[in-house]
Amino acid sequence: AATDPVAVVAKLKGLQAPDDLATLIEGESLFNDASAIVLFGVILSFATGQTSSLQASVFLQFAIVFFGGIAVGIIFAAITVWLIRWLASCEAANLVLLSTAFGSFYVAEHLLHVSGIMAVMLSALLSRLLLQRHEESYLAATETTWQWLGLLFNAVLFGLMGLVLSVNMFIDQWFAIVLVIPAVLLARFIAVLSCCWLGRLLSKPVSFAWQAILVWGGLRGAVAIALVLSLPTDLPYWWTIQSMVFGLVFFTLLVQGPTTGPLARRLGIV
Repeated sequence: AATDPVAVVAKLKGLQAPDDLATLIEGESLFNDASAIVLFGVILSFATGQTSSLQASVFLQFAIVFFGGIAVGIIFAAITVWLIRWLASCEAANLVLLSTAFGSFYVAEHLLHVSGIMAVMLSALLSRLLLQRHEESYLAATETTWQWLGLLFNAVLFGLMGLVLSVNMFIDQWFAIVLVIPAVLLARFIAVLSCCWLGRLLSKPVSFAWQAILVWGGLRGAVAIALVLSLPTDLPYWWTIQSMVFGLVFFTLLVQGPTTGPLARRLGIV
């Protein structure tokens, strides 16, 4: 379910699409990534036999992991904001934010055994919100830092994908890849339409043109690759799932990504 909005958002900004559309895509991906990673861990525990049945304890475990990560993120955000205000320097702010990103994940995931990705997300969101008034003075240089770091880690993930990718995946598992592409598109269609329908009750409605971009622009990339590379090889079907994800990533990058711009023009968004 985790989407990678970088290519789509860059394309939409280049076409001067409405900023609200880019914010919607990026915001959805932010929360989608965190929840998808937590759910992946829960489902993997079923697959490896660590959890035998869907009992109340499973939901309790999910709640502890999910909300425990949120609690760690809130604590780290408070420490981060205090340090940045105390040091009062752009360079120091870069260092503190970088330490927060890795530190909150490590403490949550490896020391407290709760969701590291939720901790990172909450610490980032709250830090940005609480430092909004100091954006020009303390956060002026942070955007460039996170852009090149994001590019670096994306390159590392796709490099790892290239190392394990083989032609046999597409030869032996072609039917699984053919099945997964329409299945994911259908699931994305249902998810976007249902969420936008519910969203009409809480905020301004999302137009059908924007919904079409949300469906077609739901690319799969770095997070999906990272998760599938972490599958234990003792699972008898790990190679099949990995082939499906790699095939899906190629489809989204080579077909959906390049055609999102022309679709936006056809729908009159730009």
